[in-house]
Amino acid sequence: MQAYLEYWGLDSPAFQTSLAYDRLFMPDSWMSKMDRMLLFSEQAPSLMTLTTSPGHCKSTMARWLYKSLSPDTHEVLLVSLYQEEFDAGWLLPKLCRFLGIQGTDRLQSLEHLAQAIEESNLDSRVLTVIIDEAHKLKSPSSMQEIHSLISMQSLVPFGINFVLLGNPQMMDVVGQTQEFHNRLSLSVHLENLSLEELVGYISYRLQMNRIPANTILPDTIEMIHQISQGVYSRINALLENSLIEAFLKSEKTINSRIVDQASQFLPSHQESQYRPARQSPSRSEPPKRPPEAPNKASRRVKKESKPSKSVEISSLFYKADKK
Repeated sequence: MQAYLEYWGLDSPAFQTSLAYDRLFMPDSWMSKMDRMLLFSEQAPSLMTLTTSPGHCKSTMARWLYKSLSPDTHEVLLVSLYQEEFDAGWLLPKLCRFLGIQGTDRLQSLEHLAQAIEESNLDSRVLTVIIDEAHKLKSPSSMQEIHSLISMQSLVPFGINFVLLGNPQMMDVVGQTQEFHNRLSLSVHLENLSLEELVGYISYRLQMNRIPANTILPDTIEMIHQISQGVYSRINALLENSLIEAFLKSEKTINSRIVDQASQFLPSHQESQYRPARQSPSRSEPPKRPPEAPNKASRRVKKESKPSKSVEISSLFYKADKK
């Protein structure tokens, strides 16, 4: 790796290194939406959703939002779900722990929590809960606590906002409950980068890493856009692999041949090349089922029909140092 870095004059990988939140590249279309989200964050209660394609800066936007909210006006809790949730009960105990409220568990009422939040030492700041990977909330029941805390503020104004960030399928669950859906203050979707935006992003990253702008030939960028589909994680993986490919061949420019060879090492290419395609059943013939064993009606019930409840804590909470 050191030889590769020295070849391009880098201190760290050019495209696979995470950027500081204040050095992110955000297209104008993204910036206007995120500015709107910051404005709604000043109001309580607000319930907001943000969706992106998988691998398209969702967690980075959660971190950006966390860092952009002033500690003078907000107390911010950033949550990253790492396990699917199907039932209520995963959120309230963690809010109590975050606020230092003792003796509150899942069996105690939302009214007690609301009173505790109102009486806690927030100094008139808005409590904003940012939930990353929120597409892992798999049922309306898993969003019940969020809805209840938002709804209760029409009676007890104790100042709490929620921002849910996830893949687009998150909105399918949100839409299953009309009451929850009607509570949304703002719903934002960040589109994949257009070809023009990709040109700006590549130029920005090359300049940041002191790589000459003509290293990636202009007629190659459209190919990069087509392969990556404008998704940040795919763009970064493809460009890093292209730089490595050029290094291995002792070349200093990234042309279409280099990009094509680099794409051979990306999962999307390997899956399409090596994974056998699934055959869809004919519409005229229903899919065949294995014969059922006699006198065992219980086998008719699918094991996956009801997910098991989570017993342990199934989300990662942390409060980073904003200084």
